[in-house]
Amino acid sequence: MKKLLSTFTLIAIILAPVMGRGFPVFASGTPVNEQGIVASPTHILEDLSPGQTKVQEFKITNHLSYPQSFRMESRQISIDTNGNPYVPEGTEVTPAKLESDGYIAISPKEFYLEIGESVLVTVQITLPIDSNPTGYYLELAVTPSSPQLSDDTMLGGYEEIAIPIALNYTGESEEIFRNILINSFRVENPNHNFYTRLMKSFFKDNSQIEVFEYLPANFITHLVNDGNQHVVVTGQIFISKDPDFKNPITLDLNPGNKVVFMSGGRYFTNTWDDSFIVIDDSGNTQLDWSKFKDFRFGKYYAQLNVIWDKGITDEIKSFTTSTITFYVIPIRLILMIIGIILLIGLILFGLFKLGRISAKSSKDKKPTTNDNNAKRT
Repeated sequence: MKKLLSTFTLIAIILAPVMGRGFPVFASGTPVNEQGIVASPTHILEDLSPGQTKVQEFKITNHLSYPQSFRMESRQISIDTNGNPYVPEGTEVTPAKLESDGYIAISPKEFYLEIGESVLVTVQITLPIDSNPTGYYLELAVTPSSPQLSDDTMLGGYEEIAIPIALNYTGESEEIFRNILINSFRVENPNHNFYTRLMKSFFKDNSQIEVFEYLPANFITHLVNDGNQHVVVTGQIFISKDPDFKNPITLDLNPGNKVVFMSGGRYFTNTWDDSFIVIDDSGNTQLDWSKFKDFRFGKYYAQLNVIWDKGITDEIKSFTTSTITFYVIPIRLILMIIGIILLIGLILFGLFKLGRISAKSSKDKKPTTNDNNAKRT
């Protein structure tokens, strides 16, 4: 009996970390942020031939808690390898070259907005006749004409907004070159814990393998544009247990039509969380019974396909691809099932042993024929 109790105690120790988290469902709240100054559209990508003019209206809205005077001005920008625009040091108050050369006109350039009031600003951009066959970028910055303090915070933390403007040369030229490289394609586990690290240690080349207990899985793509044109890429990430990707799960690579700027790069993050069991941002396990058939387990393949037009015609496309593998192994659920099976087996074994002991005791106590004859005599 002591051995049986000791075994039960061992199973309880195994199941404790498994069942301690349970499967509660938690609702996550949506944070609310102050909007500050808002512009629409938020960015522009335009193809222009030499001498062609683009006219664009921008709606600027004051969502601050007080009225404010603003001005819109252009700035020359550069793009880093992560796709982030920045103003080169020393040019913060210098207008973009296109504006200083007279090819950009902004009207009105200065305006006053009450709380919640909007204004339409017209921007006219012309690509010079003698432009080089390459891409151009700049930004339109909306800044307060006379910054004010409100509740000890300048403009509620929103000192200005910037609207990136990307222009592509579309004239006939053999120098136009669009090319995208996949600098990296990987999958990351936002919920690393002791169990996933333990499972990962069993793989030979564990630095290149990602192991998940449950979804979500975040696919991180870094694309680099080594051409001389800005590119909006399209493409998909196919996910399947079949290395030939039959009937795959599909994620859209660039649903927001983000630009990969020339001589720069951009990161894309795509999340796969289509599963019966997932882990939320707080590390809590959630069940979606409508996806019961979508229980994820085993080895998976993910293929990234990136597509872009070559710039000569939209009918001519370029293509590049990359493939990775990863594993989904719900180790705690497996341990829990094994523990329950062992527990049931031990209970049945215990009942069987108790039954045999009881039967043996009954047999020992039953009087024999000789004992009955002796009593009669």
